[in-house]
Amino acid sequence: MPTKLSNPTALGLACFAVSLTVLSFENLGWVGGGSTVALALFFGGIVEIAVGFAEFWTGNTFAMTVFGAYGAFWTVLGFNTWATMHNWYGAAGAPKGWLLGLSIAYTIISTIFLIASTRLLKSLFAVFLTLDLLFLLLDATLLGVGAAGKILWYESLICAATAWYLLAAIIINDAFGSEVLPLGVYVKPVAIPLKAAAARA
Repeated sequence: MPTKLSNPTALGLACFAVSLTVLSFENLGWVGGGSTVALALFFGGIVEIAVGFAEFWTGNTFAMTVFGAYGAFWTVLGFNTWATMHNWYGAAGAPKGWLLGLSIAYTIISTIFLIASTRLLKSLFAVFLTLDLLFLLLDATLLGVGAAGKILWYESLICAATAWYLLAAIIINDAFGSEVLPLGVYVKPVAIPLKAAAARA
């Protein structure tokens, strides 16, 4: 009997959704600070990177790259925040512009993932659409565009909600053995044989 492998994507989405939700709550002033650094380092970072390695064994290049890349983002974010809190950088503080550079780089990689997601699931496309917009807002905020900062963390909650939905769909659909929550599978175009295509031309 072949062994059924679990879907590591569910854990990766949980890491992302929980970490982003708590970070958003803290930046909106809805909860006290302190928990986001540990979440970013361990759950959003280390655990999510481990999910990327797990995706490697399933042969899912897209998911492996996504969770590895965003796990690294959370780890860098958490470590730099922790180092700044403990004055590791001295009086000068953290290197200037590091967050802007990181944000711009992840805007680019998120756009790549967004394009790829158009061939996968509509629910996944929603995650990357809102995530790409989130990084664009973060870029604008760090560049001093005042209006962007006012909506940044509200938009991040929308992004987190799309990840929560996809996580719920994977878990609930697997438990029920049917599509209780729709994932929005794209209908791939029907391949036309080369001879038939040439005849039509």
